[in-house]
Amino acid sequence: DLLDETNASVPIYNSAVILILIVSISSIFISFFGCCGAYKESKCMLGTYFVLILALLVLITVGAIIGMAQGVGKLSSPFLDTLSKYDPSRSTAIETTWDQIQTDMECCGVNWPKDWMDYNTLYQGDSFAVAG
Repeated sequence: DLLDETNASVPIYNSAVILILIVSISSIFISFFGCCGAYKESKCMLGTYFVLILALLVLITVGAIIGMAQGVGKLSSPFLDTLSKYDPSRSTAIETTWDQIQTDMECCGVNWPKDWMDYNTLYQGDSFAVAG
């Protein structure tokens, strides 16, 4: 596994999984509460259901904004770490993953092709045609 091989982790995404599980379980219970309120035609239960769904929507929106604001910058660090360990003479998860990413995305490097020269010692003497 790539994460086991590199010891890389992105803490915000580990906590995001827990947050998604909590929100999912909460929405199931809240939906059951709404169904009971609709079945009994209780204005109090339906009003509470509406407030809980609105609060859940606000929490999801705030979580998404915080995750996007903090997560994008921290996500490149594990990629750069694996880029520095790439060696085309080996056939480990790092090489396989990088080869597949570059084939699928039709690009190279994390931010741009010069990342190979900056982070991998095997490519520091090579010259790349980098449009900049």
